[in-house]
Amino acid sequence: MSASAYLNREVVNMGAPKIQADYDGLSEIARHFAAKAQDTNYLMQTVQRCVDELQRGAWIGRGATRFYTEMQNVVSPAMQRLRNALDEASSATTRIAQALAKHKREAGMQAERAALSAWQSAWVLAQQRAAFSAAFRTFSAN
Repeated sequence: MSASAYLNREVVNMGAPKIQADYDGLSEIARHFAAKAQDTNYLMQTVQRCVDELQRGAWIGRGATRFYTEMQNVVSPAMQRLRNALDEASSATTRIAQALAKHKREAGMQAERAALSAWQSAWVLAQQRAAFSAAFRTFSAN
């Protein structure tokens, strides 16, 4: 499944962007990247063992020399870059999920504080109104 299926950004009523995330899905993607990095590492080790065996005399000649040179200068570095990229993709996906979750928690706390503040303001207003009504009744009774 694509990453866009786990992360959705939309603008609602021309207001602030609304960002939604499937945290379990993002965690699954991070685990998938990490597993592929491990698979790549295992493949690199297996190929290197085979190349080492060939270099111990199982294959000699100009073709062998070119093969060993290409393995050392092209294939192995490319596989290492792939493994590093998969590791970084796993870490980045985890960091993104954590950042989104943190911002969601903070937004929730801000909403709770705003609701509490509104409730407190309404309570104070109700108390003032009750005091004013009582004072008005007292004044009217006199």
